[in-house]
Amino acid sequence: MRKPLKILLLLLSLLPLCGWGQFFDDFSDGDFTTNPTWSGDDSLFRVNPGFELQLNDTNASSNNSTFLYTESKAINKASWEFKFSLAFDPSTSNYARFYIVSDQKNLLGSLNGYYVKIGGKTGTVDDISLYKQSGGSSSLVIDGRDGTAGKSPSGWIKVTRDSVGNWELFSDTSMSHSGYVLEGTANNSDYTTSSVSGVFCKYTSGRKYGFTFDSIRVTGTNYSDTTKPYILNYQVLDSHRIQIQFSEKVDPVMARDTTNYEVLDRLGKFYRDTSAEYVGTDSSLILLSIKNKLGQDPLHFLNIDGIKDLFGNTMNRATFRFYWPSSSNADKGDILINEIMADPSPPIALPIEEFVELLNNSAKTYDLKDWTFSDPSKSATLPSYQMAPGDDIIICSISDTGLFSPYGKVLGLVDFPSLNNSGDILTLNDSSGSIIDEVEYSDSWYGDPDKTDGGFSLERINPNHPCSGSSNWSGSESLDGGTPGKQNSIFSNAPETNKPEVLSVRISGPNLLTVEFSKPVDSASLVAGTFTVTGGLSITGNVVLVHPSSFVDLVLSAPPAPGVLYHLKIANVADCFGNAIKDNNTPFGIGSNPNPLDVIISEIFPNPDDSKTTVSSYEYVEIFNRSTRLISLDSCYFTDKGSRESLQGGLLVPNGRLVICEKNGVSELSKYGSVLGLSTWPSLNNSGDLISIINHKDEAIHLVEYSDSWYQDDSKKVGGWSLEIIDPENPCGDQQNWRASIDQKGGTPNAENSIKTLNPASNGPNLIRASAVGDSSVQLSFDQIVTFSDLNVVTFKFSHGINSIKITRDGSNNLIVNLDKKLVQKVIYSVEVNGLTNCSGLLIENNKGQFGLSEASELSDVIINEIMFDPYPSAKSDYVEIYNRSQKIISLQNWLLCEFDINKDTLDGCQLISSEPFTLLPGEFALLNKDNTDIIKHYPTRDENRFIQLNSLPTLSNDEGIAVLVNDSSVEVDRLNYSSDWHHVLIKNPDGISLERLDYNRETQNRGNWHSAAKSVSYGTPGLPNSQYYPATDFSENIVIEPETFSPDNDGFEDILNINYSFENSGNVANVTIYDVEGRQMIQLVNNELLATTGTITWDGRTDNNLKAKAGIYIISFEIHDQNGKVSHFKKTCVLAIKF
Repeated sequence: MRKPLKILLLLLSLLPLCGWGQFFDDFSDGDFTTNPTWSGDDSLFRVNPGFELQLNDTNASSNNSTFLYTESKAINKASWEFKFSLAFDPSTSNYARFYIVSDQKNLLGSLNGYYVKIGGKTGTVDDISLYKQSGGSSSLVIDGRDGTAGKSPSGWIKVTRDSVGNWELFSDTSMSHSGYVLEGTANNSDYTTSSVSGVFCKYTSGRKYGFTFDSIRVTGTNYSDTTKPYILNYQVLDSHRIQIQFSEKVDPVMARDTTNYEVLDRLGKFYRDTSAEYVGTDSSLILLSIKNKLGQDPLHFLNIDGIKDLFGNTMNRATFRFYWPSSSNADKGDILINEIMADPSPPIALPIEEFVELLNNSAKTYDLKDWTFSDPSKSATLPSYQMAPGDDIIICSISDTGLFSPYGKVLGLVDFPSLNNSGDILTLNDSSGSIIDEVEYSDSWYGDPDKTDGGFSLERINPNHPCSGSSNWSGSESLDGGTPGKQNSIFSNAPETNKPEVLSVRISGPNLLTVEFSKPVDSASLVAGTFTVTGGLSITGNVVLVHPSSFVDLVLSAPPAPGVLYHLKIANVADCFGNAIKDNNTPFGIGSNPNPLDVIISEIFPNPDDSKTTVSSYEYVEIFNRSTRLISLDSCYFTDKGSRESLQGGLLVPNGRLVICEKNGVSELSKYGSVLGLSTWPSLNNSGDLISIINHKDEAIHLVEYSDSWYQDDSKKVGGWSLEIIDPENPCGDQQNWRASIDQKGGTPNAENSIKTLNPASNGPNLIRASAVGDSSVQLSFDQIVTFSDLNVVTFKFSHGINSIKITRDGSNNLIVNLDKKLVQKVIYSVEVNGLTNCSGLLIENNKGQFGLSEASELSDVIINEIMFDPYPSAKSDYVEIYNRSQKIISLQNWLLCEFDINKDTLDGCQLISSEPFTLLPGEFALLNKDNTDIIKHYPTRDENRFIQLNSLPTLSNDEGIAVLVNDSSVEVDRLNYSSDWHHVLIKNPDGISLERLDYNRETQNRGNWHSAAKSVSYGTPGLPNSQYYPATDFSENIVIEPETFSPDNDGFEDILNINYSFENSGNVANVTIYDVEGRQMIQLVNNELLATTGTITWDGRTDNNLKAKAGIYIISFEIHDQNGKVSHFKKTCVLAIKF
């Protein structure tokens, strides 16, 4: 019993291979005529000694084509894989095909199927691609990578297809089968059955042995149709004939069996003596003929039942109501354009193709034969189709008919117009050319930016709307993205109650106004309407309703004057439902070009952060019209340091505001008011930027060079808050007139600024710096934005006989003055500026400066002079002050401030000091910090004109660290290894207290040359001479004490004792000790230290125990050992005093 069971199981296991057509052939049996059997041009092939199928056409001519095939029905969840080799470079005369699917055995003739083509192109771009063959023509399905098969190609190819027609093509051009590369994917279900697979060779006589194939494996199942046929559409051709279109080919016997069809009139009377035949040879298209013609009662019924497809699936019974005879003369609006899919990509659930739905909104049946559907560029003619009352039908491109058939009745049109995504004019004309319906749609009709992006149709809301326009259309609410063939998802026949509004009034001609309403208005109401204009103008002539009917043209009594703001008031106008217009008073006019400061930048939002505020997800800038004129920005541009963009279309009423942003932000920001979207948005730098409004002559209307320090609030500068101007009447106030918004949203676009208050300019601009730029120009820097529109008033007086020849703006606060003579090194020039004003008209105050041509710096030319490395807890910035101790003019452009990392033994954290010229004259200071405002706040004794604000500072440790100054040649100019222990003994908390250098000419790395800044100057002198500055003295003897009485209380006056020495010979070693009058040692200042010939040793009043010495007289013992062993002793006295 077991043996028969084993045989049965073996037979059952073989059934799928037979039914599916799966096979594998590696030709290892040396034969291709069995297992499986390959047929065709079998005499022209052989199995070679390597057990490969090889072309072997010994008598080949100059142009040959041969093939072999084997039975294969696999196409569903299938794969085809084979190994190949072409012993030549393919060309248009020499290439291979592998037919994976074919309905014919003759691969040289007409067939339907798919094949992989290897080569066949000119040059070296031959590829491996998948094609579809329909009859005798082929079309590309997957375009493989160029060059894959360019040079004697060999390797492996694999193709897969799933159950719904998704194809994948892979190649592996290594004979070792190392791994497949995806050539491409596609979806195509034009052919779903297969009879054979096979190889095809195209070759000349020289390639007659050059094709080999091996290891051919096919898997998958044959196509199994379980879908029932259904009726796609039907047409009543005349009183005797009805044409019926099935969804697929049907059984030819059943299709011609008249018992499967019933034609009845309204009373149920059957029309006998019918016949059914194919139309041509297509068994999916049946012509039903009726011997007795249809009656005059228009209502009839058609029943179809019992018909099967070629796979035995029986259709469901179908009943259709139709009208005959149909009406020939349609009225406007009888047939409506009811749904428009203009932008199907990306698809939601519908086919990714365009369609339009028509609706018969009348009580008549119409034959659509010779009707046309068109847009301005193309017109398509409709075929005969009986459209009954209430019917809807889908019209689309004829190639997309099958895609939309599951959704309802479809008419495929040969010249179906392409529907523009942004908007189009669609017209439906009857056979006489009369307009039956017309829709001028726009992508604004969707009412939802997500739907505007594609995948959703536009649907008509109310088919009975008396004057349907944009308000009667909206984006589909269907989860599929549209409702082709069924009632619209937003259908409603309720009358409208919303009143029309005036959306815009624009000047469209010399004395013509065009008014846009929110919805179409009734033309009859325009006759009774009143139109009133201010400013001495009136409306003359007839009011003209423009297509579409939501626009009206009005003729003015005279052209509007530029710069004047007019208002139009409309009353007694209504929509088609009788809803009267809302109260209105709409401004219009011709804007005039702005003069400087007519319009200003009043708010800046450079760093959106939705996690902190809600004002906007996009950067924006607000522009404010300070003038009393209507301003047009058509001739203006918005700029930053790297780009500019036109402000075309910008219009500002007096005291009006306009927000500008990138185009994607318009929808979000329009809720606040007027918004202008720029095609190219110059990204606003978070830390700071120079932005401006300029005219077509590149003249500045207003500019702002903002910084994140302007927020004056660390929690807001990190993002989510705008910068607002405080007083618009002080437009050049810089950081003194800007601050972070205090509005809870984070900003006030198109509204009065939250921090607005009076903040007038109190003084004119000051010249804070002059720096040579090359040898023929000088940059003048001011502490405010300056204006110089009237060059006849502004004068520049230079020393040494130099004159200005050209002046240009360089940023917001700088001017570049070109000179008529070249500058000479080592000469300090002076400049005096007169007549220059700020935006408020205040004259320049400090108007003098000095400059010169810079020289190369050397070691210690510029030194570190003051350092504050442990700021107040409430402060934000350390600082380092540097000093030019040389007689050179030195530019700090491209210099660096660094720290030295002792662990890495390298410079670290280097920060650029200045990218622009910043000149240090002999004896001048520069204060390096990262927040000028913070330094100004904490240190009243300062010169802020010497401040340079860096983006950041190197990390300066509170305990100890190494600060390094590097010049533009990457040479280390000075280095300070500082420590908090260097502070005065009285300083218990060094927060906010700087260390000051005592003497420029003493070495930097000398603890005795540094002292805590005095309390009297609030513990720091940024940009000014040090409070503890004490230079070396002139010598009348070897040892000089200065001052003889000192008071080390850190008040800035005689806080230290300088023990100055000077010897003729070098090589002296010293011991210096302080004793009290009783001979007790207080502190040893120097122990066996090699001295320079001249120098200074400092005592700050502390003892060896780091305690402050008591008031009294002290003895200074100075012992010298020269190179010859001679010992010299010096004794000096001093007094340590204490204030009472």
